[in-house]
Parts: sequence; C-alpha cells; structure tokens
Amino acid sequence: MPALMEYVKRYGIDLRLESKLVAVYGPAKIAIFEEKDAKAPWCARSAISP
Repeated sequence: MPALMEYVKRYGIDLRLESKLVAVYGPAKIAIFEEKDAKAPWCARSAISP
C-alpha cells in the first residue's frame, strides 16, 4: 500500500479503514459512512469528493 499512502499524505486524507459505506447520493457527490468505533450508533460521517 505504499502508493496509496503517498496519496493519503499528499492530499491530507483522513484514512479510516474500519468504516462502512452506508449511502451514496450521486448527484450531490456525498457518501455517508458508519464508523466502527463511533460513540453513538447513529453517528455517521459524510465525505464530499472534489
């Protein structure tokens, strides 16, 4: 994974390997992730692609 880690570092990506993609809203370019170690079961995070 060295090449992947170079991109993660270059673009300042917050890499979380233990998160689960639960929804994608294509037109809005939003992805919702459920995090394994979230403090609340409903806690989700969104990621917006450039």
